[in-house]
Amino acid sequence: LFLMDVQPSSLLLPSLFALVESLARICASPRVGAMIDRWDRLKAGRCALALQNGSILLCALCVWALVQTGIACDVVGNERTVGGTACSTQDSSVAYHVLLGFLMVSGAGAVVGSSAHAVSFELDWVATMASDPDELADMNATMRRLDLVCKLAAPAAVGVLMDNASVTTSSLVVALWNLGSFGAEYALQNVVYQRCPELWDKMEPEGKPPSAGWGRSATVFSRQVAAVPA
Repeated sequence: LFLMDVQPSSLLLPSLFALVESLARICASPRVGAMIDRWDRLKAGRCALALQNGSILLCALCVWALVQTGIACDVVGNERTVGGTACSTQDSSVAYHVLLGFLMVSGAGAVVGSSAHAVSFELDWVATMASDPDELADMNATMRRLDLVCKLAAPAAVGVLMDNASVTTSSLVVALWNLGSFGAEYALQNVVYQRCPELWDKMEPEGKPPSAGWGRSATVFSRQVAAVPA
């Protein structure tokens, strides 16, 4: 949404951003799984949380800088504007590409952090805390409800915010929200870890861990029945 507002006359930036996110998810997922298997649960959860929220914070700040400095502009008639605000006509392509690069890297980091957070908590923590299959099913259902509510409410809230405020204000609100939510999630994560002794002990994988490169993952997938044409 922010990228479309920064350059409403082109879909290049949103498309490029989505491509970078997809490539990051494909390339980093095997490493994320290996990291979660080897690291302590609390350490892995903290790193995933910091990477996710920190990357989103950097993304919002990059959008703010792109708009605030007036280097991301669209030509409307004979004026250069962004979000209806006049922009500087000076050549600032270097600063634009630097900020755009930071934005893409931050987006990739946010996707990797989100994947690590989901795997760590939904597949490891929850399965460890559940004492029986019925409790595991209830916990998974509760987490899925929370996940769906957030996925439905967040875009609507951001859309209302952007409709009633400028791009710079909206990006700062998103940045501050992620900063505040990081503190709350970090504290709640520590509370859960301290109150569940089951999470303290973790079985270490025996032997040398297999290679977690994306090339090996693609090779293994290509040998599955689902990937072989009939």
